Amino acid sequence: MTTGTKDRAKCVTCGKVCLTKEMDAGHFKHNAYDYDERNVHAQCVRCNKYLSGNAAPYTLFMLDTYGREVVDFLTNVRDMKIYTREEYEKLREYYKAEYKDTFEAG
Repeated sequence: MTTGTKDRAKCVTCGKVCLTKEMDAGHFKHNAYDYDERNVHAQCVRCNKYLSGNAAPYTLFMLDTYGREVVDFLTNVRDMKIYTREEYEKLREYYKAEYKDTFEAG
């Protein structure tokens, strides 16, 4: 997830700052690129869960951050990726190592 420090993160849609471990991994669009780091950003629970991703401000954030080409690409992907157990385990290990310091404290 992007947008924040090691222990705190800012919601990309409403700007609320929370402890990183209290944030959701909000997806711009669920598709074959669910693990593409351009598609996943810190969101507070309210925006991600109760406002269903808070689409309008998320789209503006994406346009400002990545530009029209990436937004169009992620929006137009129609396929869903079916991950194998081995692929999930590799992803788990990658993110566990990548964010080790963030989650050791919590």
